[in-house]
Amino acid sequence: MVLPVLSGHPLPSALNDTFITLIPKVPNPETVTQFRPIGLCNVTYKLITKCLVNRLKKVLPDLISPIQSSFVPGRQITDNVIVMQEVLHSMRRKTGGKGWMAIKLDLEKAYDRLRWAFIQDTLVRMHLPGRLVEVIMHCITSCSLNILWNGVPSGAFRPSRGVRQGDRYHPIYSWPVWKDCRN
Repeated sequence: MVLPVLSGHPLPSALNDTFITLIPKVPNPETVTQFRPIGLCNVTYKLITKCLVNRLKKVLPDLISPIQSSFVPGRQITDNVIVMQEVLHSMRRKTGGKGWMAIKLDLEKAYDRLRWAFIQDTLVRMHLPGRLVEVIMHCITSCSLNILWNGVPSGAFRPSRGVRQGDRYHPIYSWPVWKDCRN
């Protein structure tokens, strides 16, 4: 089942159906914050996306900007904290007539979701093979979600806004800043 999908055929119907359930973080949870949401995906779908991720891993070092720090193996987001501390230290020690200014931007919401058209355009600009782009886009856009409430699934619904960052079962689970996308 995996090989035809990786060679460009569409995913079989319902292969990308996912259940979302809440797992308690503590023994007797009393508030919603004491639960962790988890997506329960089909094992075959996980195999397909893992194969896609492994294919992309080979080309990502050439495509990822050296300033990208999170979601990249060997790089840590805490590196940015160290860089910022050094910048602030230099700013405090600066003397002279002109001062410096630092601006902290919180891009969490803007960076949290990506439009499907943007993802497809970026994959094409990366010069990935057309079939690979088609398979990735089909994995992203064919998802159907059900919420399990006390073990009973809700009605199925489809996400429409894009891919959520950090969803490690999508082949582009951590979309980096690519060099080719600066234009």
